[in-house]
Amino acid sequence: MNLDDFEAYISSTILYRGLAYFHEKAVRSLECIDKGHYLAKVMGSQLYEVEVTIDEHREIEAISCTCPYDWDDHCKHEAAVLIALRCLLNASQDTPEEKAEAVDLNPLLQERSREELIAFLLSYAQKDRALASALLAQFPSSDDVHILESLRTRFREVAEDSLHWVSTSYSNDWDEDDEDEDEDDGDWAFTNTLQKTIDEYLAMARTALSFGRFQFAGSICAGMLHEIAGIEVESGSLEELKEGVVEQVVDLFDLEAIPREDTSPLFSLFFAEVEGYAQKSQALLLSLCIGLAEQEEEQNRLQAYLVHAHEAQDWSGCESSDRYLLLQHQLLLRQKKEEEAQAFALRYLTYDSLRLLAFRHALDKKEYSLAEHLVQEREDSFEHARGALQWKELRFTVYQASGNTEQVRKLAREFLSSGDLGYYPILKNSYSKAEWKAVVDGLLDDLQRSDATSTRQGKTRYFYADVLQEEKQYRRLLSYVQHYPSLVQRYANSLIPTYAEEVFALYIQLVLTQSESVKDRSDYARLASLLTELVALGGEAAANECLETLTPVYRKRPAMKDELRKVGLL
Repeated sequence: MNLDDFEAYISSTILYRGLAYFHEKAVRSLECIDKGHYLAKVMGSQLYEVEVTIDEHREIEAISCTCPYDWDDHCKHEAAVLIALRCLLNASQDTPEEKAEAVDLNPLLQERSREELIAFLLSYAQKDRALASALLAQFPSSDDVHILESLRTRFREVAEDSLHWVSTSYSNDWDEDDEDEDEDDGDWAFTNTLQKTIDEYLAMARTALSFGRFQFAGSICAGMLHEIAGIEVESGSLEELKEGVVEQVVDLFDLEAIPREDTSPLFSLFFAEVEGYAQKSQALLLSLCIGLAEQEEEQNRLQAYLVHAHEAQDWSGCESSDRYLLLQHQLLLRQKKEEEAQAFALRYLTYDSLRLLAFRHALDKKEYSLAEHLVQEREDSFEHARGALQWKELRFTVYQASGNTEQVRKLAREFLSSGDLGYYPILKNSYSKAEWKAVVDGLLDDLQRSDATSTRQGKTRYFYADVLQEEKQYRRLLSYVQHYPSLVQRYANSLIPTYAEEVFALYIQLVLTQSESVKDRSDYARLASLLTELVALGGEAAANECLETLTPVYRKRPAMKDELRKVGLL
């Protein structure tokens, strides 16, 4: 498997999900840690690590991921990293220093006849899709309709040939007599060729846009959307494919860059494909159409469609029935009917999404009483604090915007007591230095009581000690850490300048306490790390004291000695 053709060895479903991860920038980092050896971090349900080793010919010698996926040879995180790695290496090959000097081809081309040049371009375009796409995109033709129809036909054929059934059923020896086993478990999937063709058509449309051929680009995309919508199978991978293609198509079109004369043809192209999609994909297409709808007739068609779609979805009890209401609100703003848009949002306050729009409009217009009422009403509807928190935070923004210092301080203290330290600087900055000095001790007392309550409930909280650290109340902080010795590492750097001996004593207590429960090499390594940290803080004598106590106890445990020796303590 090579970095340039790995798609042929990975299932289309995994490959497509990996491509989506790549486009969503889920590959958070990718670094070379040794020649041909790369380490990447990919954000999935959590942060996973992917390691890849390639040789000088870009052959993939090894690849692994820390995710638990084991249904196939490769996971979507690995696919995303391989795509990112190829982009990285290809980009490095194209640095200005490595590019060949430009060659003047004019004398050569002028010696050739028109027929020779045409024959060469036709022959080369058959081998190089990028050249064919560039030629189609750059040079308008009186035969564009035929060209577009040919492109659509080719895409349809590729889609049909790419469709295949992937079975997920399996049998075990002990299940052979199980009559209930479903032999048809599986899903429809698509080969790599379809994704490559999608990428090719998107690149062709992108090139056309760069040359100002907006309608040609729109026709390519609309034709592709039409053919994908026409695939008549029920499949989770098909829905993912649809959603991904719609997102990429919508991202291609910068509404501000489209000339006015092109908006109506583009509106017609994309509005015609709306019916073929559902849920998020349909909403994206409708949002694009709203941006393209310059004519009153187009806006009226959208309005009628959105009203009908909302009524149908609302009647069915769909949880996302606010989707079409949000689009109606967007349409009103597109028509520059701000007050009508606000009245519309206020009419549908049972939907949180519309309530938020109404709140933001009121806040922008400095209608603070209305803004406060909108969030307070929703906040009061929750029986439990967790559900009300978002709305309470919005109420806080109203008080900040309106200059209601009393309420800002009240809510900031409440949030701070709940452990949100982000409100500490806001609260402090609402006072003058003299005022803060008068209130800070009372605030710290409140935080200490809140911390004690949380500790009794088995929750680990640091906000009280963190505020002590920020306020440089080191005597009080030391007293707190002495009560909870495990926190000494967190606050050691702040306490060392004034209370070095006390901190060293806490480290000794922590080391000896942890030594009582060590069982294996990983425990020994943590203990050695703690001692190394103590030495780095200047507590070498304290570390030696610990070693004198531990050495007799672990005389017969070579692994312990080995870990201590690794960090230079023996």
